[in-house]
Amino acid sequence: MLSKFEKMASHVEEFLILILILSSVAVVFLNIVLRYIFHTGFVFVEEYARYALVLLVYLAVSQAVKKNSMIKVDIVPDMFKRGRVVFTLLSNGFSFFMGVLLIVLGLKFTVYQYTTGQVSVAMELPM
Repeated sequence: MLSKFEKMASHVEEFLILILILSSVAVVFLNIVLRYIFHTGFVFVEEYARYALVLLVYLAVSQAVKKNSMIKVDIVPDMFKRGRVVFTLLSNGFSFFMGVLLIVLGLKFTVYQYTTGQVSVAMELPM
């Protein structure tokens, strides 16, 4: 059972997911209209949509893990009813390993980007 804080955090995450989806679609649609009708547009739209999508993925994965709705391939555990627990442990262990690998490599890449002082092209945000 989720505590009140976890429920509130989950609602905030869901609201942010909604805002990110709606704002990305609205900004990209507006840019398409500006580009094809008025022959102008905003420079930052592509970067905004990309960064919003990255944040959206992390928030959505968090929600999927909380609700136990991750995509799973369960043909092997279904074939071997007795070893279901073993396959579940292997699957969870592999997921944990990949998560740790993502964190470690992400931290190394972030430190590299920070030390080189790179900024994004259009919005000039620190990379």
